[in-house]
Amino acid sequence: MKKVNVLSLFDGISCGRLAMQRANIGINKYYASEINEYAIKIDKKIIQIQSS
Repeated sequence: MKKVNVLSLFDGISCGRLAMQRANIGINKYYASEINEYAIKIDKKIIQIQSS
């Protein structure tokens, strides 16, 4: 599977990453930017589990 590099601006709580994982889109690198303090707090509590 080919993996992609992602730049997510205004990332929120990383729903885009979750959608890509559920759609079986391989992610090589995921760069995210967010300025909303509440979204950042929630995103830090999310534990990302990668499958091989």
